[in-house]
Amino acid sequence: MGAARKTVLKLIRAGGYDLRHLPRALLQDPAARLFIDLDHLIALRVIDSADMFFVQIGAFDGRTGDQLHEWVVRFRWSGILAEPHPRHFAKLQHTYADSPNLILRNVAVSDVRATRTLYSIRESVAGLPEWAPQVASFDRAVVEAVEAHRLRGPRGEPVIEEIEVECITLSELLADVDRVDLLQVDTEGYDARIIRMFDFERFRPDIVRFENKHLSRADHDSVVRRLLGYGYSVAVPGPDTIAWNMRRRRQVKRRSE
Repeated sequence: MGAARKTVLKLIRAGGYDLRHLPRALLQDPAARLFIDLDHLIALRVIDSADMFFVQIGAFDGRTGDQLHEWVVRFRWSGILAEPHPRHFAKLQHTYADSPNLILRNVAVSDVRATRTLYSIRESVAGLPEWAPQVASFDRAVVEAVEAHRLRGPRGEPVIEEIEVECITLSELLADVDRVDLLQVDTEGYDARIIRMFDFERFRPDIVRFENKHLSRADHDSVVRRLLGYGYSVAVPGPDTIAWNMRRRRQVKRRSE
């Protein structure tokens, strides 16, 4: 980032404003843009009905940086959580040991059933930030890009590890599911492909949330267009994109920017 651009961004933020890239699809359809955060949307949905079935792909340990955890525990939601990394999956099992209404799967979601290499940050290296273990992707370049931002061991050793994980298709994961009220995807760059796989004709979640920070602009835009095509309003509050089913728009009071 050039010095001039950094200065402009600093001045904008100092004035209490934010500047972020929006998918072209939202710029072309501003009426579909949503100004609300995830907790507010969930609260609106819970007021309507606390009975929720959610699907969380890339669940990590079910607690760290997980905005759904408190809702799941408090309202005893039912759902399916998928986490491919065996160490993180063991922690996920511990987190929800007292939640028999949840189905935990130690798998990744892919377009075919197979075994694939997952690239992640090793936990055994001293001095790494707490969020580092959450970085895992099928795309080594995604993890290398994060590693380049100070993720090195005390003696400069690399911290990327390779793990073979089981992959199943999204249709297999949801084979016995009747409905999905909330879909959350956090897969470090694979999010767009999973949203494209999701059968919106069969399921129409009230809330869809996915991570966009590792997506190309073209991929982000294509996924937002897909959601708009199914009648969703969309918010891009930061590194995540949130979509709200159109039939519930009447419950949301919009505010101007």
